[in-house]
Amino acid sequence: MDELRIITITHNSASEAVNSSSLSLEERVNRVTQFRLVVDAMRSEHQPMWTEMEDSIMTTFGQMKETVEEGDTESFNQLLTIFLSKYNMIHPSITVDITPEDVQKIDSHIAFLDTYRNEELKATTRIQQLDQMEHDLKNLFERMTEDDADPSLIWVMISTGGAIILTLIYVGWRKYKGDKQKRQKQRDYDER
Repeated sequence: MDELRIITITHNSASEAVNSSSLSLEERVNRVTQFRLVVDAMRSEHQPMWTEMEDSIMTTFGQMKETVEEGDTESFNQLLTIFLSKYNMIHPSITVDITPEDVQKIDSHIAFLDTYRNEELKATTRIQQLDQMEHDLKNLFERMTEDDADPSLIWVMISTGGAIILTLIYVGWRKYKGDKQKRQKQRDYDER
């Protein structure tokens, strides 16, 4: 039911964006892309399209972290807005693919940063929050790109492939020996 609710919300948002002339072109594209990513997340079991945004999101996040270390609040706020825009585009897809607990972790980090964006926090507090958030984001993307191949399946393929190869080698050797004996008998017959 949650997946149906998510796809319905993103579909309605995309439909509204397509039919609306008051939204900017970028916002319209983002909403339609968000819907496309949700549909793909529901259909793909391995490597959904939203994982392709990892580089873009992590680059923006890294820049955001640098501005905090430098103490540049204005740049931090601009980069946070960009980061939130990118994250909001993949958020419904993440909700479909990832456990609610993991999504909640990331959402709580984002809520903290967004709530206290204009507050005077110690740089160390903000950096600690960003470090933990970076760790959780990396885990989020790594979880979706891990190879889900069952190790026992690999052993089945190796043993089956090995048996086939050994059988072909044996059959080839027997054919070679049979042909050799046939030629020998033919030579013996011709010599008589």
